[in-house]
Amino acid sequence: MNNDYTPLHFPTQRLILKCESNQPLIFKQHEAQLRLAGAFGRTVWEKCAIEARFCEHHKTQTEPKCQNGVNCLTHWLYKPFSEIHRRDFARPIFLFSPTFAQPHEPTQVFDLEVILWGRHAIAAQSHILDIIHKMGKVGLRCEDKNIPFKVVDYQSGLVLTIKDQLAYYVDLEGIKIHFLTPLWFAKRDGSDSYRRRYYSVYEDELPLRDILANLAYEWAAWDIEDRQLPVDQPTRHRRACEWRDAARAAADGLHIVEAELHQIDWGERQSRRNQHCYPLQGLMGYAQLGGDLKPALPYLIALSQAGGGQKRAQGFGVVRLS
Repeated sequence: MNNDYTPLHFPTQRLILKCESNQPLIFKQHEAQLRLAGAFGRTVWEKCAIEARFCEHHKTQTEPKCQNGVNCLTHWLYKPFSEIHRRDFARPIFLFSPTFAQPHEPTQVFDLEVILWGRHAIAAQSHILDIIHKMGKVGLRCEDKNIPFKVVDYQSGLVLTIKDQLAYYVDLEGIKIHFLTPLWFAKRDGSDSYRRRYYSVYEDELPLRDILANLAYEWAAWDIEDRQLPVDQPTRHRRACEWRDAARAAADGLHIVEAELHQIDWGERQSRRNQHCYPLQGLMGYAQLGGDLKPALPYLIALSQAGGGQKRAQGFGVVRLS
């Protein structure tokens, strides 16, 4: 890898699907995003493990063991594991339904936004649409039953790099960040034996610097993985840290002009995979930003595509800009 590496050429694509269910759907505010993410993950898993016969099941494991890692959909679309970085990355397909993001009346028609985050996700668009069609046949869990749905129309947006998208943000005096689903953010607390500590806000303030730094590291590391660049773990870590440090410097030039942020607590959910219970908590609302916006724009745009914080593949941390 050369010394002028940048993830600004990282591509994304947005799909807008029009869907129609067999029966009216009504969700609590948080349920729809979790149902969508969970149904997508299960369908990817089953498509590979059951239909393609690439995976072996084990009595002691709830996840497949891939026998065809080069061509397997599960590797890139379910839980990408990096042999170089020795860790899982977030699933590079982010689903969000604006129809169910706010309190709503029972409806059979809803929109579904799908963001394809990177080259492998974009290349797998036809497989992803097939997965969503299969998802619809099984249905979404609503009021203790599965309600099938079908995709009646969809639009594919242009494939745009983060650099391409900068052209849409010119002559800005301010920008507003909308947290549409709970932002569940975490960091390692060095004063507490480096155990992971979860929080929604820092003393009722938005931890924007940490959010952008975390996003920048994940973005750069995933870009290198997605491009399958031949680098070792120390080199990848160094490059991602450089991008993280640049994000921190950019965030230092921002200030919050106005904000309406609140912490939410929707109880907890039980993981199908390990039976552990996880809190449904986080930060929602909006923040109007001012200051020197130009250096921070690439990170804010990436944040609006991939979301922020933890558990993004489960529907947490959906962010949009205006």
